[in-house]
Amino acid sequence: MSATGLTGRLAMASERMDRVLDGLKIASPEALDGCAGLLELACQELAGNFGGPTAMAGETAIGDVQALAAATGLRHNIRQARRLLNHAYRFHARWAQLLGARTGGYLRGGQAASVPRANRLCLRG
Repeated sequence: MSATGLTGRLAMASERMDRVLDGLKIASPEALDGCAGLLELACQELAGNFGGPTAMAGETAIGDVQALAAATGLRHNIRQARRLLNHAYRFHARWAQLLGARTGGYLRGGQAASVPRANRLCLRG
């Protein structure tokens, strides 16, 4: 794969991340649903670029200013998305804590009671 191909794929992943950031800033259910698919595509693109020795065999982008600029832009977008997602998580966790305190009171240790959730799935890894 050529450095130009790498630059193009990095730019494409960065464009996807731009759209993810736009959706995270809107924060509507529809926009957030779209973000999940775009994040998955960006991750697949990156996995194809940097998936291991066979993905990078015979390829070099050393000294390629365009590849460096594309990678730097992508890194910036990923960091910004991480900050937005962490902020959203803290926001919703705080609301769940407040809701638990209002509906279930407090536990012996002073923590708010947890809010029972129905029909949801949460995976952490």
